[in-house]
Amino acid sequence: MKYFAKKYGFNGLFQGFYNRFESEEEHWAFLLELYKMMNEIPPQKPTYEYLKNLIGDKPVHYVTTNQDMLFTKYFPENEVSEIQGSWHYFQSSRPTSDRKLYPTKGMLDVLYDKIENTKQIDS
Repeated sequence: MKYFAKKYGFNGLFQGFYNRFESEEEHWAFLLELYKMMNEIPPQKPTYEYLKNLIGDKPVHYVTTNQDMLFTKYFPENEVSEIQGSWHYFQSSRPTSDRKLYPTKGMLDVLYDKIENTKQIDS
């Protein structure tokens, strides 16, 4: 994400959501980089591990507003309700005629390889 942060001067990923990119393609490149990061990078804070240890073997169901898939990296999907949606799935822009959810993982692998001119991330 350094490429986008350097080019546009935002200090965090959340600012990137509200950034005005030079093109729709570059906006999608940012989103695909973000999706890839959420899928591949382990959580950086011990919060979820701490919660897992605190709960132990007690029966539980987690309700979260997080969409970033972090809860399901630690807890089974059937124990988690992501009430604002999940980055695990894409949804059609026409939900009245297409009510399906589409897993992001396979699509991301294909789409990510199509990003051009935004992969020159400086170290």
